[in-house]
Amino acid sequence: MVILKIEKGEYLFKLEDILKKKKISINKSMRDTNTDFKVLKRMMTGELVRFDIFVVARL
Repeated sequence: MVILKIEKGEYLFKLEDILKKKKISINKSMRDTNTDFKVLKRMMTGELVRFDIFVVARL
């Protein structure tokens, strides 16, 4: 889990933990959701530039 602290709170990025718990690879989730590898990797590491609700909905 990655915690990103911001001015008025924090964001928790649990995607990596969820994928490991369900034994789903990044490649499988990438294919199943039609999402770019770099986007998923940024969601796992907390290096997002913007939050895309459509990607979250596909996941």
